[in-house]
Amino acid sequence: MAAKRSSKKKTTSKKGAKKAAPKKAKAAKAKAAKAKPAAKRSAKPAAKVAKKAAPAKKAPAAKAKPPAPPKAATAGSKSRFVWVDLVTKDLVGAQSFYKSLMGWGTKDVDVPPPMNKYTMFNFNGEEFGGVIPLPMPEAPIHWLPYVLVEDVDQVTKRAKALGGQVFMEPSDIPNVGRFSVIADPTGGVVSPMSFLQPPKAQPAQGLVGPVAWCELITPDTAKAGAFYQDLFGWGRTEQKMPGMEDFAYHMFMAGDRQAGGMSGPMPNMNHIGWVTYFSVDNVDAKTEAAKGAGATQLVPPSDIPNIGRFSWLKDPQGALFALFKGGM
Repeated sequence: MAAKRSSKKKTTSKKGAKKAAPKKAKAAKAKAAKAKPAAKRSAKPAAKVAKKAAPAKKAPAAKAKPPAPPKAATAGSKSRFVWVDLVTKDLVGAQSFYKSLMGWGTKDVDVPPPMNKYTMFNFNGEEFGGVIPLPMPEAPIHWLPYVLVEDVDQVTKRAKALGGQVFMEPSDIPNVGRFSVIADPTGGVVSPMSFLQPPKAQPAQGLVGPVAWCELITPDTAKAGAFYQDLFGWGRTEQKMPGMEDFAYHMFMAGDRQAGGMSGPMPNMNHIGWVTYFSVDNVDAKTEAAKGAGATQLVPPSDIPNIGRFSWLKDPQGALFALFKGGM
């Protein structure tokens, strides 16, 4: 009986185990089913976190700024007026006018085509300028001043960067040097020039030979002044003229020497550009002689208090020039 009872118990426990197994399996499935949505729910925020954690895209690289224009290699104390050329249509007629009026001499030198010949002006044995044909028929007749520089190419590039124009790219003058022709942003035309041999030192009075002064007439002294200061390394001062307190005159300085002048437009005058002043013994007499030789008077002989006397004229072909007598 004991054996039978024990076997019944074992059977009963087996049956209970069989019944319990499906229940445990169902419970496990239920837990798994509950776990799946939880996993899905937890996966979404994880993805969002992953997106947030992803490194930001690199912004496109900023465009490189263009390099600053090169600085001119000129030294301020060396940049000064050293030559003048008369650019005109009638070379023979122009030579005759100035030789007779001013007492200048001339000398012809051979140059490469298309000019073939270049005529230089001299005074008291010193060469200071020349006469050349118009580069094109529509070009204005004028006196062109040359400024001494160390590197014509670099100065010409700088002139472009500063808003100027280049009328002639750097060119060689055989056995002499190199030059170009440029205009400042307001219209003044000059020629930077370098020499193979150093030019003569600036005289105690005046600029070179009988050239007493070079002066820029411009509608915008601030713009033109900044251009020449940067290009040639000049200093600049502003002063009032005696008896003309409403008129501001600007002085360009090459080191401690006066290099040239600048002012706004003259009353009742439409000239814009550089004016070349030539030294004479008597402004009044020379002005009358110039008029008698076909020149046109623009400004009659006038005094500059404490400085000198001057007049403005146009030669028979239309080139503007000035006469000057210093000391009063």
